[in-house]
Amino acid sequence: MPGKILVMRHADVYDSPRGERVLYGNADGYWLSHLGIRQAMASGHYISSQCELEFVAHSPLERTEQTARLVVDHNPAKPKFEAVHEIRDIGVDPWAGTLLRSEWTDNRAKYWEMQMAGEVPGLEHPEEIQQRVVSAFYRMVEEHRDENMLMVSHGDPICFLLQHLLHEPLEPLVNYHMGVNKAAVFQVHLEPEIAVTKLFEPREYGTVYPRKKRVETR
Repeated sequence: MPGKILVMRHADVYDSPRGERVLYGNADGYWLSHLGIRQAMASGHYISSQCELEFVAHSPLERTEQTARLVVDHNPAKPKFEAVHEIRDIGVDPWAGTLLRSEWTDNRAKYWEMQMAGEVPGLEHPEEIQQRVVSAFYRMVEEHRDENMLMVSHGDPICFLLQHLLHEPLEPLVNYHMGVNKAAVFQVHLEPEIAVTKLFEPREYGTVYPRKKRVETR
């Protein structure tokens, strides 16, 4: 029988030194907050009740690796770890570390249009993000088909993966109906047919998605 396929978003991250939460994208140096540590531990406890992990993949960023290792600290198994570049966060180089996250979220429709237009240097197109994440996901599933595996990635990339699997249109994290919140855990079923189940989400959280679409201004 194939093993369990689990997908998880990293837990909550520290604010910037100036006290305002910024869009960090793929910038280095963003670690879990105290809230994030508690979230990751809660998800780790839950996962340990479901299976013994044999393979864990995380993006190269600190917040995903820290989340993954906290989860494994609560798992009875000793899984193999792998940093997978393709499941990194979305490429927002022009705004990383400078754009306030509140501005990004409240005006997501405007920034989504800029992403989809593909006209801003250093801004990764959502379709390209989806392609790299989906490709890496299927490669890992094939290589670890009989193992219980966990993929720890980021909000929008996970949304794009689930949207591909469920044949849904691309849309950003703030609107996605499954609520890919911090440290949320999903199970992907590929047999006998593709399905996605949201298994767990920590009770302690900050921002919760989906956001109502009326907050998106142009």
